[in-house]
Amino acid sequence: MSTEELKCPEPVPQVGEPIPGGEEEKTMSQSIIVMMALLGINSVALSYLRKARSNYPFVTKYIQDATVTTLIGIFAGTYLKISGENELLTTLGNGYQEFFMLILLPPILFESAINMHKRSFFRNIGTILMYALLGTLIGACITAVGIFIFGALGIIHKFTFGECFAFGSLISSTDPVTVLAIFKEMNADKNLYSVIFGESILNDAISIALYKTITIITRTNYDGSWFSPVTNFLFLFLGSVGLGFLIGLFCSIMVKTYFGNPQPGQETTEVTLMILIPWIAYLIGEAFNLSGIVTILFCGIAMTKYALPNLSKTGRVLTKKLYQALSSSAEHLVFIFIGIGFFSFKHHWEQLKWAIFFITFCIITSARFGQITIVTMIVNKFRPRNKITRDYNMVLTYAGFRGAMAFALAANAASVFTTDDAGSLMLTLTLVYATLTIFIFGSTLVPLLQYYGVQEGHEKGNKASQLSTDTSLIIETTPKSSCWEKSKYFCQSVDDLLTKFIVRPTRGGQQAGSGSSFGRSQEIPETPSEHIPETPADTPLSKLDASLHDDLASANTAMKVNRLDSD
Repeated sequence: MSTEELKCPEPVPQVGEPIPGGEEEKTMSQSIIVMMALLGINSVALSYLRKARSNYPFVTKYIQDATVTTLIGIFAGTYLKISGENELLTTLGNGYQEFFMLILLPPILFESAINMHKRSFFRNIGTILMYALLGTLIGACITAVGIFIFGALGIIHKFTFGECFAFGSLISSTDPVTVLAIFKEMNADKNLYSVIFGESILNDAISIALYKTITIITRTNYDGSWFSPVTNFLFLFLGSVGLGFLIGLFCSIMVKTYFGNPQPGQETTEVTLMILIPWIAYLIGEAFNLSGIVTILFCGIAMTKYALPNLSKTGRVLTKKLYQALSSSAEHLVFIFIGIGFFSFKHHWEQLKWAIFFITFCIITSARFGQITIVTMIVNKFRPRNKITRDYNMVLTYAGFRGAMAFALAANAASVFTTDDAGSLMLTLTLVYATLTIFIFGSTLVPLLQYYGVQEGHEKGNKASQLSTDTSLIIETTPKSSCWEKSKYFCQSVDDLLTKFIVRPTRGGQQAGSGSSFGRSQEIPETPSEHIPETPADTPLSKLDASLHDDLASANTAMKVNRLDSD
């Protein structure tokens, strides 16, 4: 290869095209070094951003972590493109999907499962399922029909209806990492937090199952009936749920069997097991042609309920902290990839009219608003009190950021829908929309949340509290019909049975995981007067409890020392 050829930049090849020149291993090593360096730069930039927030809160409240991380990716991609590092950019683009699915996604999903507020999550499980299942289907249909109509009119690029539905499925996957991080900082309402969190993780599961069903139909001879797609979707989703739950239960039994009696130094083995099992669950799900993502999610939920209580206290803390670190790094890498994605894939900008970006943005945003509004109306029909207000409905709509999952599915679509470069166009539209939501919605998120008043226990007279007599309990579980009560009772009975046989009893004779998530003790009270708030950590009563606990610990230590001396 001559010097002139080395200096001349080559066009970026399509996704999955091999790197020319036989230097794939070298380029792969370079790409890993680049991503690690960008992750380090991002950590430094975010530390300065946190310091700036304390000194200049008015300015920095419009700048979120995801915005800074995406900008770092865009600047890095621009530099690599100008420098002529096309092979490196191609390697980053080609390897993103597998790297995301195998390395980045499992810790993100498992961390979400083990660190979620379980009581609020299962308390609102009915509402969460309504938004995740019905809402995702509605959003995908609205997006597909809108894209198909505007394409048929010749205003935007014309996609087939199957391609439109595939795009509607993948773009319906939300990523509210920024929203949830701000919710934690603002001490937002736990029930609203749980609904947004639960809707996002189950929404990913539904979107993946729906997208996989569409790709299966496009690759086979579809006979036009609705029976086959429905059965494929149900088998894919329910099979993944059952497999993940069974693996989680098996892991919980294994933890109880081998770690029932805590021994010194067993924390390392506990943490190793808690790291390996989720990845094993993912690989088993993929091996059975199911959704590994749905499998690992429900494996994590089962392990959180039945395996974590069987670990030693140190093992539980180490597991949660380790997954928090892994998840944070993985999420930052995803946003860096989104920024670099504008340069690492071959985008057909010449086939896209500028109107398509504006129209697509309006269609997807309207679909999100429509799905939230329709589901809210349905849920409120079955609940006479504590209805979801218009303000909280807007917050739920605004939480529909697009990010990691939509980007990964769009990268897959680029290699599946190759006719007229439809998949590449989907990838470009997804990247543009995800970036717009990060910059536009992310920049205005804090003022919006402050305007609607999502803080826990905000004073009466606040705009949100004027619309409901009890905003902290604004989200209720679902229709209290006889069918729902029977289903809830069945789940409670199964949960109590599994807890009894799997979870190791504590010193007091109760199960470590007792207090069923489906039990009546965790029901949302019907009136505000029935709500007993938790005691804050700085109240005199809590300080007295802490003091008594310290005194008891000191007394026990002294007794052990005296016993040893007497021996």
